[in-house]
Amino acid sequence: SKTLMVCDAVLAVTDEPPAILSEVPEHRKALLFHAREDPFEVVADSAEARRKGWRRIVLLFNFFIPGATTADVGLAPLKRLGRFSFCWG
Repeated sequence: SKTLMVCDAVLAVTDEPPAILSEVPEHRKALLFHAREDPFEVVADSAEARRKGWRRIVLLFNFFIPGATTADVGLAPLKRLGRFSFCWG
């Protein structure tokens, strides 16, 4: 039906972690820590493992600290998508 219904909020996050998380060794360790599947797994440092850790960190903190996100909640983000029509018919 080409309808987009937003009940709460839509938040877009980059696929790649911010550069500072990949450049600083302590932050890289945090990305790899959150990429683990079990507590005893040692995750090899790779771009895919960092992305996996980034996605999990974003989910975790948006769930527990949702007010920490600064977002544009107007129509501008939806208009930038470009593929949705803003009408009912």
